[in-house]
Amino acid sequence: MSPAHRTNSTVVSWTSRVTGFCESVALGGDHEWGNSISSLFIVFFGLMMVYRQRHTSMLMRAVGAALVVTGVGSTGYHWSLELGWGFIDSLPMLLASYLGLYLTVDAIAFQLMSRRHSHHYEQVSGTMAIFGMTGLVVSLAQIIIERANGHEESFPILFALPELLIGVGIMMIRFYSHKQQLSANNAECVKAKKYMWIGFGVSFGSAVLWVSVEATCSSTSFSRYLFWAHWLWHIGISYGMYLLFQFLIYIHWTQDGNHAVWTTGSIWCTIVPVVDRVQQPLLG
Repeated sequence: MSPAHRTNSTVVSWTSRVTGFCESVALGGDHEWGNSISSLFIVFFGLMMVYRQRHTSMLMRAVGAALVVTGVGSTGYHWSLELGWGFIDSLPMLLASYLGLYLTVDAIAFQLMSRRHSHHYEQVSGTMAIFGMTGLVVSLAQIIIERANGHEESFPILFALPELLIGVGIMMIRFYSHKQQLSANNAECVKAKKYMWIGFGVSFGSAVLWVSVEATCSSTSFSRYLFWAHWLWHIGISYGMYLLFQFLIYIHWTQDGNHAVWTTGSIWCTIVPVVDRVQQPLLG
């Protein structure tokens, strides 16, 4: 997963080489072994969202599929340091971010509209979808244009913006729109809040670590000893976002009146939880 790097060639093609990341600076070589292997965690958590979910939302599965492609692209990017793989890394990453942002603000809009007995939810949600799609397309166009000219200054900002807005939206859900819903002290609600905070903390912490190390690696010798921070970024952002999406699934189900439960029975289910919906019995 990539910050801005200038290519070594003025002719941009799939095989145009990039200068590499902190791991290349610290260890040398043509391949970034640690960054490549750690990228597989992105694939793993994407596959979890695609195949192990109990929800029926196509958008949630699309987010998972985008993470799978991002992880594959990131693995190829860090292994080959070729620009073509960088597109496979960054473009679906932006898609997953904007889909996640829409799912977050849609949950807020649904709750607020329902609380006010408003009949304008569809219009509000549709408007947010248009704005989100516009932001996504403009961001993708900007990245493609910059890379076609051999540079990439905007990507960190374009990626950080929807991620930060997701974080703001999650806090709004917790303390404003769904405050009453999340004030319950039953076991499932307590778990939902716990996973929300873990996901938020892991995502934010890994992002700060990644940005601070990669931004100073070329100018600060000490940062080169922290090249492994990029590995933690791959693991942390994918795991943190996975937990936050589980929290969003919990929110979407419970606000629709369903009873949501978290899988139990093993340490695995505790570390990598899945929220499930208890089917309501048929009447009659």
